[in-house]
Amino acid sequence: MEKLFVKLGESSSWVNTLTGQAQLLRQSARGRVSLPPGTPAELGGWSLPGAARKEFFRERGQLAQRFDAAKWLPFFRGGSWASFRVRYEELNLLYRKNLLLARRLRGKSQFPGARGVTERLWRSQCSTAQWHGTQGGLHLPHLRGAIWRELLMAEAEMRAGQTEMEVVREDVNADGQIEVVAGHPDLTMLFAPHLGGACLEVGLPGRRDEGMNGASAGPTDWYERRMFQDHFFAKGTTVDQLSAGTYPELGDFILQPFEITQMRQTGSRVTLSLQRDGGLYRVGTRLPCLLEKTYAIDAAESLVEVSYRITNTGRLPLEAIFATELNLNVGPDQSGRGVWQFGESKKTDRDRWQGDGVTRVVAGSPDGLEVTMSSENLPWVAGYPLLDAEKGPEGLIRQGNCVLFGQHLDLKPGEKAEARLKVTFRKKEAKIAPKK
Repeated sequence: MEKLFVKLGESSSWVNTLTGQAQLLRQSARGRVSLPPGTPAELGGWSLPGAARKEFFRERGQLAQRFDAAKWLPFFRGGSWASFRVRYEELNLLYRKNLLLARRLRGKSQFPGARGVTERLWRSQCSTAQWHGTQGGLHLPHLRGAIWRELLMAEAEMRAGQTEMEVVREDVNADGQIEVVAGHPDLTMLFAPHLGGACLEVGLPGRRDEGMNGASAGPTDWYERRMFQDHFFAKGTTVDQLSAGTYPELGDFILQPFEITQMRQTGSRVTLSLQRDGGLYRVGTRLPCLLEKTYAIDAAESLVEVSYRITNTGRLPLEAIFATELNLNVGPDQSGRGVWQFGESKKTDRDRWQGDGVTRVVAGSPDGLEVTMSSENLPWVAGYPLLDAEKGPEGLIRQGNCVLFGQHLDLKPGEKAEARLKVTFRKKEAKIAPKK
């Protein structure tokens, strides 16, 4: 953008520029005009779901070969930006968070920082990062990250001076279900009990960073990527199967509703307990299983602790790997300089890895964001990058990283297993590693 305006200035001898107001003074209105609804045909096509999207472009390509194509192509359109927000959950969260903050700002009468917050909300409406583009657009993490930063800075300014965690139950993402919002100047989280009891957003307003990335990696994903998603899969499942989406999911917990059993707020701390009486499925047989999980959040320490209890409520033995999945965004850098340390091993953010007997995993980015994950009774770990189908200069675009912490279960009827995962977010002074 800066380069554009520099070039305009250098070309002022032959490129005439003027403001909208100057044009109104220069030329009076000629009458009414009705802009056609919808979006450009290509973007409207990209907003459609998978099968419909392929069919749209195939049929449009065939129509374009007709001798009278120019006559009919303007009427051949796909979806809208609203359907684009349905396709991409993170885009919808960005849009809805902007609306949520704007509503709260309107409710703050005589707020001295209103102008600054309003400008941040305007900047976060930049359309470049909220549409698909042939060279990136929504698919570029650094563009989405810029919008998140504006929203988080706006939220930090609005929450300045707040010492206690604010807990609100409302339909944040406009899906007709109630979510739980836990907000504090140092940590904000959004939970969806009806979506596997998962966390849809982790934000660090005071540090101006988002701690998770909700963008799905591509066609291999059969579910939206979130935080603290609960899997049950067969023993022997490998990280290659997980990253390719070719493993069999045995449980019915990821996309199904959890029940809130307790919610308590004290100072900057919040406790949220959920449970689901679900099951595992093997060769057509349902194995009942009760999964209980409790979030203990300490915003002042940027700490999230999740406790799990799995109970075999059936009459047959229950054998599987239970694993909780976290999808993290620890920086948009695409050069592979992000470091993942598990146990004594180190990997880049573009590597796949797995191991046993690991109790601590640390993810770090070149810009200084560090996420430390410490586990109890979750010794099986696996991690891999979320690679998009879109390519950038460094190869396939990395949308984030997935890490799973698991436990081998062999529960007799009535037996229980417990586990705990502690996640801490902090911002260090950035240390840029040399590019490989």
